[in-house]
Amino acid sequence: MASKVSGRQQAMAKARERRSALDQDRAARDRRVEEATAQVLLQLQERAAAEQAVQVANAEIGAALRRLLQDEGIAAQGVGALVDLTVGEVRRLMRAVPAAVDEGQVHATGAAAAGRGPAVTWRRCRPWRDVSSNCAGSSAKRW
Repeated sequence: MASKVSGRQQAMAKARERRSALDQDRAARDRRVEEATAQVLLQLQERAAAEQAVQVANAEIGAALRRLLQDEGIAAQGVGALVDLTVGEVRRLMRAVPAAVDEGQVHATGAAAAGRGPAVTWRRCRPWRDVSSNCAGSSAKRW
């Protein structure tokens, strides 16, 4: 019986050593998983900020392109040639402009959203579209 007890004690000691080694491996693995997870979470935050910056830049570019097309009367192909973009890229960037611009509301959201200045909002008067004429200093007649 003494040999059974000593054999059992040796087996328990060996099992304890192996479990201890596994615990150390598990702890090291847990640290690696936590570090990788933290890195991914930080990268996701940076990517979201970068995507927001791209959206703001696209809206600002689109507004400038829209001014060239509508205010200056240059065709999309001509605008594309001026700024080294294809006609498809010009149209895509113009779609990035908020819908309020189409209705005469122009928002300087780019600088304000990027933290570079105050938000400025103004209204361009388009009497042929706006018969109620909310434009300051204009008459309420139809054109």
